[in-house]
Order: sequence, then structure tokens, then C-alpha cells
Amino acid sequence: MMQMIDMNFSGVYERRERLAEVMVDLTGLSGTNAYCSDEAVDVIREKLAQFPAEGIHFLDSGNYHYATLFWLEKIRTPYQLVVFDHHTDMQPSAWGDELLSCGSWIRTALLHDPHLQKVWIAGTQEEAYLSEMRERIRLITESELSDPEKAFSGLDRETPVYISVDKDVLSEKAVDTNWDQGNLQTEVLLDCLRYLFRQHPVIGIDVCGEPDVNASDTEIKKSEEIDRKIVQVF
Repeated sequence: MMQMIDMNFSGVYERRERLAEVMVDLTGLSGTNAYCSDEAVDVIREKLAQFPAEGIHFLDSGNYHYATLFWLEKIRTPYQLVVFDHHTDMQPSAWGDELLSCGSWIRTALLHDPHLQKVWIAGTQEEAYLSEMRERIRLITESELSDPEKAFSGLDRETPVYISVDKDVLSEKAVDTNWDQGNLQTEVLLDCLRYLFRQHPVIGIDVCGEPDVNASDTEIKKSEEIDRKIVQVF
């Protein structure tokens, strides 16, 4: 069983039943909401230093999706990145390419991670900001995900995969995130994860897209149940 870790930025994981063995407390850290300051980068790296990339990592809401990069930088061999997300997260950062943000972290990874071979972004319709790196990116639409074997047929079976899931790829009936959402059904996402885990060497996985910390108990519970189902796959 992979080790599970909560990266608790907003406090939302204190409102659900504990899933992870480790809770990394980041609630008092400034400069983290939607972007990550240089000072916060140093603190987060120090807090995560003892943990490997292997595992299941919960990253809080989509505002903190950039935290995937802290796990990716621990990978020292060639790998592929599969991201389930309603957005491409390829937008040039308003603060420059050196500052991490939730809307530009994939672009940052492609620019600076020498081990990252290719990125597969599943569940988005966006095409913006892809042109300069298009040869290293494969977009998979929601409709294509109904057949995981076909959708991921181009993945190299010999190169390990890291998986990142933003629950905003799911329909609003499934979960209420704090970003605009897609229409993917939970079972389709789980079928894709099962396929990837069976057919490819998986290094680790992270999950974000939790509801706002002040969301209703019902919405918190719905999100927790999806997390549980993802854990069961791995």
C-alpha cells in the first residue's frame, strides 16, 4: 500500500475523516493561495524532504495544484505525467515563469524538469497556451476517456507514470470544487485510473480539487468519498 499524505493548506482535511497516515500542516503558511512565493517554496520543500515521490498525496483545493511540482522534482529518472484536469494549467504566470502558480505549473514543469518526457492532459477542451510546447503535450477530451485503452494508447509502457487528478474534471453533481468544472463521471475517472495502474508502472499519484473549507458537510463528504474510491484503486 502506498503511503498517503495530506498537504493541509486551507484546513479542509480537518473537516473530513482522516484518510492519510501523515498530515503536513501548512495552514499558517503565507504566500500559498493560488501561487507559491519563494519563501513558501523553501518551507514546503523542507516539510516534504523526508517523503519520496511514491505515494498518494492529497493537495487540498485546486488553488494548490502547483504542489504537484514538489513531488515531481523528487523523480530522478525519465517519466511521463498524466493529468486529469478541466484546465490545461499551461497559462504563462502573471508573476513570471519562476513563480509557481496553480494555472501555470505544468508549463513550469515542461520548462524546467529534465526528466519529464511528455504530459497527457485528460478531460480538458482547452487549446490555449500550448503552441510552443505542443510536441510534448497530448490532450485527451472527456469523450475519449470512455475508452481508456484507446485514450492512453500512446503512453510508453516502459516509462513510469506519475498521475495528478484535479477533481474539477468531474461534473458538479459528483463534487463541488472551487473552480469551473467539466462533466466527467466519477466511474469513468476511476476506470481510467484502474487501466493506468494495471498497464503502466505508476510512481505515485496526487489529488486536488477539494471543496472550499467553508463548504457544507454534504459537499465535504461527497469529496471525501471520491478520495476513498481513488485510494481503493491504488
